[in-house]
Amino acid sequence: MASSSSKPHHYGTQDGSLCRVCSEFTFDTLERGFELPLPKDLIAPGRDCRLCRFIISEWPRTIRALAQAPSTRLPRLILFLMSGEPDRSFSQDPHEKRLRALSVTNQISGLALVTDYNLREHKFNETGYNILGELAASGGDGDFIIAPNVTDITRRPILAADSEINFERAKDWLNACISQHPQCRKTIARTRVYDAASRPLLPRRVISVGLEDTDTPRLLVCHGKAGRYMALSYCWGDASENPLVTTRSNIEDMQQAIPLASLPKTIQDAIKVTRRLGVEYLWVDSICILQDDSDDFQCESANMGKIYQHALLTIAATSARSSNEGLFKERYTDLEIRSNQTHFVRLPSRPSGENFGDIFLQTHGYPDHHILRPFDAELSNCEWSKRGWVVQERLLSRRILHYASEQLFWECQEGVFAESSDGALPESSLVHSKRSMFNRIVRETTFAAQATAPNHQLQTLRASAYLALDKISDAVGMARWSVEEARHRFWERVVQTYNVCNLTYERDKLPAILGLAQEIEVFTRQTYFGGVWLEDIARGLYWYGSDGNERLKKVEAAGAPSWSWASWKGPLRMATYLAEYDTGRPRITEDMLGRVQGNISHLHDPLKLYAHFWKAEIQDPSLPQQYSPRDQQWIVEDWWTPPSFIEDLYSSFPDWNCCELRGEILETSSSGVYGLVSFDSPDFRHYAGKMLICIILNTVRIKNLQSGISGYGYYQLVVGESMNIPGAYERLGVGISISVASDRIAHGWLGRKAPDTIIALV
Repeated sequence: MASSSSKPHHYGTQDGSLCRVCSEFTFDTLERGFELPLPKDLIAPGRDCRLCRFIISEWPRTIRALAQAPSTRLPRLILFLMSGEPDRSFSQDPHEKRLRALSVTNQISGLALVTDYNLREHKFNETGYNILGELAASGGDGDFIIAPNVTDITRRPILAADSEINFERAKDWLNACISQHPQCRKTIARTRVYDAASRPLLPRRVISVGLEDTDTPRLLVCHGKAGRYMALSYCWGDASENPLVTTRSNIEDMQQAIPLASLPKTIQDAIKVTRRLGVEYLWVDSICILQDDSDDFQCESANMGKIYQHALLTIAATSARSSNEGLFKERYTDLEIRSNQTHFVRLPSRPSGENFGDIFLQTHGYPDHHILRPFDAELSNCEWSKRGWVVQERLLSRRILHYASEQLFWECQEGVFAESSDGALPESSLVHSKRSMFNRIVRETTFAAQATAPNHQLQTLRASAYLALDKISDAVGMARWSVEEARHRFWERVVQTYNVCNLTYERDKLPAILGLAQEIEVFTRQTYFGGVWLEDIARGLYWYGSDGNERLKKVEAAGAPSWSWASWKGPLRMATYLAEYDTGRPRITEDMLGRVQGNISHLHDPLKLYAHFWKAEIQDPSLPQQYSPRDQQWIVEDWWTPPSFIEDLYSSFPDWNCCELRGEILETSSSGVYGLVSFDSPDFRHYAGKMLICIILNTVRIKNLQSGISGYGYYQLVVGESMNIPGAYERLGVGISISVASDRIAHGWLGRKAPDTIIALV
């Protein structure tokens, strides 16, 4: 992970203090008008007040003109917050493009800078004011308000992350969630979790933090003890940056006392949060798992799903890129970090000495700048979301308190709440929320799997599950997609998210998602092994890189078998087709399935399956192609394709690491098949002229749009003999092949006959 970030630069108007006049500013004064220093004082050399410099930098010509007004009486500048519709009939200064409403009126729209002197007529107004320009004000919720409600703004100030008000806010969120959110009392498998202190069992080890800041934290071995606990989700960063972890040599000392000052800053802060929320126990991986004991790691990582699901709350160090950055980082707004101009100013919302936080004033007309990053942008851009372990930690946690860069977020089953907002954030602003997608598909899939309703009702539920994910409008065609399809689509999205994430140790590739897979097993009643679902092995084996610009990279340290996506890192796609004939698809041997379900099979054991296959010769990619399947458009014509939807057989097939293949279907009178293969590795040219094995994963009906000829398409896994295990095969890539309609014997044999040949994959 990346090291600590440098301190953001503060631009002009944020530096310096406030002058004697401006130090009296509060947001409440805007309703009756806050009188700024005189124009002649604003242009005086050496002006260090940040509000004064903001005014002069935004309206330089106007302020200088007012300062030079030919009058013994001095013009006044006032900030007003009033209602009404101004007259915008003329401009006082066409050179200042931000000047907006500009006539004599006592009806001021929203927040405005006004003066009692008319520059055009060179005289003072007998009544009303001239509006020099409009401003926007915000308490930090990311949306500028032209006519803000004073009480609303001052109720949502920007405060320090560890302020007393923010601790109280987090406690209110927690108590409300426990008492008012029934969905947050259940795991993703819909198992009830009792949050009362006497009910849930603690993990094997936790940190006993005590309830007072003076208490000495210590490692507690629980031995079946019950109690409420919190969990920490954070980025380790460089492993060498963690000054204190639990090992076999220091575990007894850690049970006596944990030296707080030796812990990384993020863990220190998490201990403080746990105490302030009235909880006595905290689970942190680096302290509660022995870091030099592989057996202990395997045991605890297998329980990770339950640990995060049963935690009362997960504390997320969302903005920290390493364990030494902490939760309570100094807050800089997105505007302060990105802006290189002086069109905003940060001011206290209350007089000095009263800790009510800050507000912002900004010249109206800069919608591209935001005070605070919205929830989705915050999470999609932070290092925390790019950490591999976080995928399951976030999806499994029932409640999460996010310490983001500029405010707190609360995320639970009922929605997302922000420090800058009184209620839940609107669903429209959470379109990229992984939890939203996850909860939706889990609910639909669970209800469908457990339903005992008539078939037409099940079909409706199944259609809803698919529609919720991909918003396909043709519900008639989608009604035949099964619960299995809904589960597959969800798992595909999890894998796509996870496979581009970072891990401190690549050996954690499969363990870091195991807890999530185990919970999915509970409600799907399918068998997980090495990243795939054995009951749906055909689609689990059909995956490939989805981005030609960012190719998959081999991850040797992951220890994953060649047939698993976990052996590679990068953006990928998985099969989205359905088999027309289930009997022709490969299936796991009974012995293999029993060994996995009985937990006596290991990843290094061969994956044994019954499958149809043929031998195919790889054509030399350096020679001119005789006839490429891409030359003509073959479309899929199966029952699950909506009538108005055209799917090209090769539309999503990768065009890198590709070459032709031709082969004969064994035990049939087939005239042969031809197609393309995409190799996982770019080092594939040495396979030219060699015979490889093509395992048929799926058979679909196809039609040539140009000639009208019908035929059959075969999705296949391309394998070669293993160099290490005799009689076993290793994955090389995937392919799609074609045979024409005259080859009906081959199609009938492949599609309708159950395979009986066993192939072992490693």
